[in-house]
Amino acid sequence: PEIRKARKALQALHRCYFMYAMQVDDKDYITKMNAIFKLLERLEEENA
Repeated sequence: PEIRKARKALQALHRCYFMYAMQVDDKDYITKMNAIFKLLERLEEENA
């Protein structure tokens, strides 16, 4: 359940910041977010 809460919080943050990241061309942000979402997905699968 904690992982699911973390993912929801991260998705909310991502929705707010994503447009800004695109405007300033923050490629590192997009790479990091993809890595974090994949990690959360893997942790969720392991704990299922």
